[in-house]
Amino acid sequence: SFHLTTEAARGLDDQEDLFRPGRSSSGFRPARPCCWWPRWKMTTPAPWPEALATEQARQQALRLTSGLEAAPPWVQQLALAADQFIVQRFFDGQPGHSVLAGYPWFTDWGRDTLISLPGLALATRRYEIAVSILRTYAHAVDQGMIPNRFPDGQGAPEYNTVDATLWFFVALHHLLQAQPEDLSLARDLYPVLKDIIAWHQRGTRYGIGMDPADHLLHQGTGDVQLTWMDVKIGKWVVTPRTGKPVEINALWYNALRIMARVAAALGHAHEAEQFNALAVAVQASFLARFWNEAAGCCYDVIDTPEGQDDATLRPNQLLALSLPYPCWKASALSAW
Repeated sequence: SFHLTTEAARGLDDQEDLFRPGRSSSGFRPARPCCWWPRWKMTTPAPWPEALATEQARQQALRLTSGLEAAPPWVQQLALAADQFIVQRFFDGQPGHSVLAGYPWFTDWGRDTLISLPGLALATRRYEIAVSILRTYAHAVDQGMIPNRFPDGQGAPEYNTVDATLWFFVALHHLLQAQPEDLSLARDLYPVLKDIIAWHQRGTRYGIGMDPADHLLHQGTGDVQLTWMDVKIGKWVVTPRTGKPVEINALWYNALRIMARVAAALGHAHEAEQFNALAVAVQASFLARFWNEAAGCCYDVIDTPEGQDDATLRPNQLLALSLPYPCWKASALSAW
């Protein structure tokens, strides 16, 4: 284990396990010598012209897959750069893929992975990678929640996120839009998707659950950061947003709409009606509760622990506008 001083100064994870090619153990007996001689087999790297040709061929294959061979060089470079964030991820011994949230020290975060998936994997027509990413995260669902983060090494996933799970539905929606004729992934994931909705209805970790009075999602216990505004210094959560955040409920509405469409496409008409009915109830509560007439925009959080609505102007309502199914009607959006 290595101690990383720069990461420690930044307040980040400062312990790193570097590459370990193997593991050896031996028993000791009293008064008996024990000797161990390590030996490595040296390999000769490929000559640089051969290595260069291999990398150039790999990059050209990415351009062809993306359909960008005639695009401007800077667009092609973006497609190549996108590939650098896609990594292999093994979970419970199963191979898959994930997305690094950023270099040099971020690991793969659920929120970042699912928000960026359409740009990294769908815009570049790497549909099999998108499928692998969604399967990887679906395999890690626990108590109806997608992991917030896969730590380095063999540590267990962390689940302190309220929105990553809901972004999962949006990412699946974009994949189905790109490949509408292929429902195999949706069919495989349908039981997991139903389980996620059920957990959110009855309640899961960190105070995340549906309020039966208005069908909106509430979240937060005050001591754990759960939205993307997740700065935490020591035990202080800088922006806890405990209550019912605006973008979380827009995502909840979208998850239900997407779930209804998936159910209908798979022939589950009755369940599709149930999901649609719940979505209608969520939308009605959203429209009734979130609009702040005095400010001409949305509240950031309603039903806070203090019994008030947080009118702080933050960009979270813009996330709500960006989703496939806006909670607002078109006429309201144009007026805004």
